[in-house]
Amino acid sequence: MLKAQLVPKAIVWGNTQGPKVAPGSYVVRLKKGETVLTGKLAVKPHPGLKISEADLAAQAAFLRESATGSPTCTRRCSGSAT
Repeated sequence: MLKAQLVPKAIVWGNTQGPKVAPGSYVVRLKKGETVLTGKLAVKPHPGLKISEADLAAQAAFLRESATGSPTCTRRCSGSAT
């Protein structure tokens, strides 16, 4: 089993977890050197949340956009339409 390692003397600003994903089926790929592991992953919705799958998917898309600084997110975050 691979174990995550910290980068020595690394400075990390903000969230280190990355954006969350919407419930669904995903394929994950881990790579270290020449070793590549691939597997399937199912993310299930939180049973206590009363939110539609469409709203969860829209939220996940927005979080991905905001993480990359896309123009769509910049317009939404600044209050511009479109």
